[in-house]
Amino acid sequence: MKKPNKLYRRLGAKRSAAGAAFAAVRHPVRSLRASFGWDVHAKDIAEGLNIGPCKHAYQLVMETLGSWKKTYRGPQLSWMFKMWSMPRPKRPAPAPKPEMD
Repeated sequence: MKKPNKLYRRLGAKRSAAGAAFAAVRHPVRSLRASFGWDVHAKDIAEGLNIGPCKHAYQLVMETLGSWKKTYRGPQLSWMFKMWSMPRPKRPAPAPKPEMD
């Protein structure tokens, strides 16, 4: 019988949906990012996306990890919500003071 990591490599590693599924089963804590899809795909969609459902999905994943008595020890995902939020307009620069002659 093949070891799971060899099977994972043979399926195409990071590019394969089946490989991602195997990774999620074997390491549910480390592969939390897979729940949201690939970063590039998320960036393309994020421009017109309402982030409410994404935050809800994130909360569901965290609740699921809590029910498994697992803690998420990876990088924080707050940057993702900051990236998806609407850009704030920059403050206009103050007008230069007129020089006295």
